Amino acid sequence: MTRTRISLVSAAVVAAAVPACVQLPSPTRDAVARAQADKPVAQSAANQPAAASPETVVSQRPAQPRLQYIDLRSVKVSPADPGQEVTQVKAEQSTTGGPQNQSPPAKLDLPRIDSIPVVETPTNSTPQANSPILTALRYYQADAPDRATQALDPIDPGNRDMLKAILPLVARLGAADGKPASAEEVAATVAYLEAAAAALRPNAALRIARLCYCRPVQAPTRFGVYQPLEGRHAFRSGEVVAVYVEIRNFTCEPKGDTYQTHLGSKVEVLDAAGRIAHRFDFDAPDASLSPRQDYCHVGRFLLPRLPAGDYTLRLTVTDRPTKREAQASLDLRVAAGETAGN
Repeated sequence: MTRTRISLVSAAVVAAAVPACVQLPSPTRDAVARAQADKPVAQSAANQPAAASPETVVSQRPAQPRLQYIDLRSVKVSPADPGQEVTQVKAEQSTTGGPQNQSPPAKLDLPRIDSIPVVETPTNSTPQANSPILTALRYYQADAPDRATQALDPIDPGNRDMLKAILPLVARLGAADGKPASAEEVAATVAYLEAAAAALRPNAALRIARLCYCRPVQAPTRFGVYQPLEGRHAFRSGEVVAVYVEIRNFTCEPKGDTYQTHLGSKVEVLDAAGRIAHRFDFDAPDASLSPRQDYCHVGRFLLPRLPAGDYTLRLTVTDRPTKREAQASLDLRVAAGETAGN
């Protein structure tokens, strides 16, 4: 009875020492053989005299004969399931965890940018049937210049002259039939362009196309014909300074049987501080029997006594009929002493 209780206690101790989740290995052949060898020892111990105390018997018997065959390192623990199943569980929980009657978010149905209507200010894009310009252009196309001129009477006089020069060219270009133009047609086109340029010049900015020092010759001035001074010439007091100038977009007005061009010029000599050291003005009215296509002039003045140094020559040209102005400047170097002659 005492051995039976001890055996149960030992079994309980062994069961308590082994975790419930540990899977015990099945007994091998060696373990079975050792267990059969231990049976005679247990039987001989049972046949011993009763005088032996239970404590002595328990102490002589191996206290833990089975624990030496349990090696936790040899226990194989099954790995967890792949992460795919865990992901599925989380997905199922996320889909089923919320309210069952929750509706999906509303989809924004925005229109495309090219389908958005553009608000434009209403304009009258239909051409006017009684437009003087369109009427005159039709007459020019019909080779009726007199009636085209009458159609342009309501137009401002300044713009009327310009249209009289441009519209014939527009009508000519619009009537082109693809054939190469003859020499006469090209000449007519050039005449229209020159007339249009002449009409535009009074409204264009006045320009000084060229300004340079030249030799003061006594020959009549011709466009583009002069002798420029080379290098940085140093002038002396008492020397004649000659300046060649070309003007663009000047006014050439008909005056009776001639054409009048009237330009005023102002020459200023400025010192290093910008103060006027010398100044003179002159007008150059010019009359010609034909309209001028170009204009040039040579201005001459006697350099006064000035201290040696660097100065600036500033030229201001004014178109008298239109009051337009143009300005340009040159470096002027004054040497010490006076000139011995020209």
